[in-house]
Amino acid sequence: MFRSRRAALVRRLWRQRCAAAGPEDGPGALKPAAHALFKKLKDEELELLAQAVESRGACESGCVWAPRGESRGGPKQALPPQVLLCRLYRWPDLRQPHELKHLCYCAGGRGGCGDAAALCCNPHHFSRLAVPETPPPPYSKVSCGPSWPGEPPFPGTQLLEFSYDGGHWRGIMDV
Repeated sequence: MFRSRRAALVRRLWRQRCAAAGPEDGPGALKPAAHALFKKLKDEELELLAQAVESRGACESGCVWAPRGESRGGPKQALPPQVLLCRLYRWPDLRQPHELKHLCYCAGGRGGCGDAAALCCNPHHFSRLAVPETPPPPYSKVSCGPSWPGEPPFPGTQLLEFSYDGGHWRGIMDV
């Protein structure tokens, strides 16, 4: 009949998640881990997270501090809190924490919490590092210099030749 404010916040947060990336990441796959994390957050932090997620980062929001380290929340709680929330609300295909970088205005990126046991997990306080989809082409050992010594490297350029004879440098410009 009467729902608590906390339960309403958790429901609002769960409804705002992104679509899953694949069949292995169906809505039931991350739900136990997400609810375990939501239980660890204070009401004020849940409210901050809900505001950040609903505005999709358009409004300035504070850090959402989550306890660091403990992985006993749920069966899939091996994900760090920032990776879990970024997967839920921004990038469903995110896999590793090293793909994320704190934004400059986040106090969590500068160690600003004062409590080493907590970290910022606001998904809009992170940017994702771009990874090329294909590796770069192999480097070639072909030089970009002239084909033969008398040819300038680029059309319209001049060749300068310097020589040293008995204590004096001489420069010759080829026009």
